Amino acid sequence: MQVMIGGYFKMTQNRAWLGLGLGLGLTVALTWIYFLEHGSQRGQEETGRVELARQAAPLFRLKDAAGKEHSLEGLKGNAVVLHFWASWCPPCIDEIPVFLRLAKRLEGRPVKLLAVSLDGTWKDAHKILPSRALPANVISVLDSNSAVPDEYGTYQFPETFLLSPQLEIITKWAGPQDWASEPIFKAIEKATRDATPAAPVRR
Repeated sequence: MQVMIGGYFKMTQNRAWLGLGLGLGLTVALTWIYFLEHGSQRGQEETGRVELARQAAPLFRLKDAAGKEHSLEGLKGNAVVLHFWASWCPPCIDEIPVFLRLAKRLEGRPVKLLAVSLDGTWKDAHKILPSRALPANVISVLDSNSAVPDEYGTYQFPETFLLSPQLEIITKWAGPQDWASEPIFKAIEKATRDATPAAPVRR
């Protein structure tokens, strides 16, 4: 009888430890899931901007919806905000209206915002960013083959590069951004200080 009682208490104790272990394991798992969902987002907000050693930006030419060709070289003398996006990218869709408001705020300054859509057709791109919605300082072009992002080492979208008036890469913003934020505005404004009127570029 004593052996049976001892065995019973030992089994009950083992079950208690097992339950405690499972409970702790579940708590750790839930905490880790929360960190992945929320902590990683916070990290993206804090580290989304990456300062880069200045290097010449890869040059390219792309066409707008009217068939007019625009070259990056033709924007020399202005700071350039080079933005890669697509209509099939949900975060891109959400930030486009704020990106356009930033452009309006930057009007009158020596800066051009170059929005490169990676959609297959203008029909898809215009669902999100119609040409009629473009402020005067925004150029919208299409790169249906995604060739230009490859040159910049960009594989996840949206991604944005800030170029100096000499067309050197200064900064990149990885992932969606709050384009209404003061740090972003000040970073772009700082890049415009070295801007000079660009000499006409022969094409």
